[in-house]
Amino acid sequence: MNNLLNQCGTTISEYWKFSKEIEKIANEAYKKNDEIITLPFDVELVAKELGFDVEWVDKWQNDRFSIKEWGYLTNKRLRISRKICYKDKRWTIAKAIAMDYLGVQTTMITNPFFIDADFTGLTTADLLAILTLLPISLYKKELDYFYKAGRFEDWLTGNFDGNKFLTYLCNKSQICMFHLSVGYHILTQMLCFERQKRFRDNGCDIQKFQEDEYEDIYY
Repeated sequence: MNNLLNQCGTTISEYWKFSKEIEKIANEAYKKNDEIITLPFDVELVAKELGFDVEWVDKWQNDRFSIKEWGYLTNKRLRISRKICYKDKRWTIAKAIAMDYLGVQTTMITNPFFIDADFTGLTTADLLAILTLLPISLYKKELDYFYKAGRFEDWLTGNFDGNKFLTYLCNKSQICMFHLSVGYHILTQMLCFERQKRFRDNGCDIQKFQEDEYEDIYY
């Protein structure tokens, strides 16, 4: 187990670091408005807290956005196409936050439903964008709520319907199903890693293992 944790640890630890930083900034921004952080996560509020200038426009510089272009980022100035829907606007803001975090100052944020010229597939920025839209503490809370709310029905059917949960979370978080499905795998891997690491740090002694507040969401 130690070898596996060490192999996976660097990447997942970076995801955890980013997620915690975003959630800390979000909590500070929400407190200024006397609000409690909840879903759907106000990603535009967080962007403004980070110093972004966000505007909905028809053009970037002198050119109109094509259907393959959602937003243009340059030095924390983000111009988003008016033509895209609410969920896609949220994704564009989250992707801009992720790109800026990774040190990318200027970039076009493209429509992810087209086949990208880059064969590497899902990028780090995409994963960080998902973590921006769905802080891991809120994900745990929603999974725990959904499980407990439908527990009696699940006992009767002998099944927990993950598709229903994703549909519920899609509506609650206002993240499109495409990105949410990817995010589900990332979030579960992060939580699994955290749990295994806590178990290892307690000498693999189950008697010393502290229960999580949302213990029911784990196997």
